[in-house]
Amino acid sequence: MIHRNGRWDLPKGHVEAGEGLEACAEREIAEETGVRARVVRPLCRTLHAYWFPKTERWELKRTSWYELRTEGAEPLTPQREEGIEQVVWCTEAEAADRVRGAFPTIRCVAEAMRR
Repeated sequence: MIHRNGRWDLPKGHVEAGEGLEACAEREIAEETGVRARVVRPLCRTLHAYWFPKTERWELKRTSWYELRTEGAEPLTPQREEGIEQVVWCTEAEAADRVRGAFPTIRCVAEAMRR
């Protein structure tokens, strides 16, 4: 999990030109945590509406979530330029505790992981 803006969260980001969703998930994990991982399976999709101050409009964000696995033991490296303060591995119980204060979409992803 990553800690950013005072909350526990999960790595995610925008798809780059010519990139598929699974490749995007793998790239974002590497960029935000320093860990190379591969997609195992799709988990869920979420929708989140938020106010975007630059355009003074509501935006709808669709996110596709995946379970990923890593074989390596790379050190966890937070992407500080993205405001990520901390990256941690955690047990299922620790993750359940951390998502209580997370955004609702993150709680949905945690529930999908338990299925």
